[in-house]
Amino acid sequence: MNKPRLLFSFALLFLLLGAVWLWTQRAAHEQPRTVQTAAAPTSPDKTPASTPSVTPAVKNVAPAAPREAASTTSEKTSAPTIVDLLGNPAVDNETAARGLARIVADETHSLDERKEALAHLFNLASGLETELLLPLAKDGHVPDPFRSQILDDSLNRPLAWQADLCLALLGRKSTRAIETRAREHLAFLVGTDYGADLAAWERAVEKARSQWNPAGATAAR
Repeated sequence: MNKPRLLFSFALLFLLLGAVWLWTQRAAHEQPRTVQTAAAPTSPDKTPASTPSVTPAVKNVAPAAPREAASTTSEKTSAPTIVDLLGNPAVDNETAARGLARIVADETHSLDERKEALAHLFNLASGLETELLLPLAKDGHVPDPFRSQILDDSLNRPLAWQADLCLALLGRKSTRAIETRAREHLAFLVGTDYGADLAAWERAVEKARSQWNPAGATAAR
C-alpha cells in the first residue's frame, strides 16, 4: 500500500471516531423532555348540593286603619246633591224637600252648600214645616244663623207654625238674640209676655190656637 492511500485511510478513521465521540457526548448531555398533559376533567358530582331553606322574614303588619272616613266620603258621594234633587224632573217636591233638609243638617257639607239647601227648602216646605223645619230649629248641629233664617221665614207661614217654632226656640235655650226674638213674637201672637215661664207660654199658645183658623192665618209683619 502506497503512502498517500495510507494517510487517507488514517484521516477517514480519525473523522469517523471523532463523529462517534461527538454523538455519544451529545446523547449523554440531552435531558428527556417532560410532556405536560392536561389533567382529566373532574367528573362533577351528580348529586346536587342541597339548597339551604330560607325562612322569609315576617314583617310587622300594621292593622288596617278604620274605614270610617272612607265610609263617610262614600256615603256623601252617593247621597243626592242639590242639583240632583232640583234638576231631576223625576224627583217630586216632597222628596226634594226631605233631601234638602238632610243636607242642611249634615255637617260634612260646607256652610255655603247647607245655606243654599235651606234657601231652596223654604220654597218646598209648605205643609211640611213641622216635619222638616222644626227639627232643624232644634238641632244643635245647625248654626244659629240658620235658626234665625227659619224664624224669619216663619213670619210668612201659618200662625200655629210660628207659635210652635217660637216655643221650640225658647225651649232649647238658643242664643239670647234668637230667644229674645222668639219671646217677643210669641207675646205678639198671644197678647201677653210670660217671660221665662215656658209652661205659661205653652198654655197661652194652646188657648190662642183655638182662635186661629185651621188653615192658620198669616200674622202681620
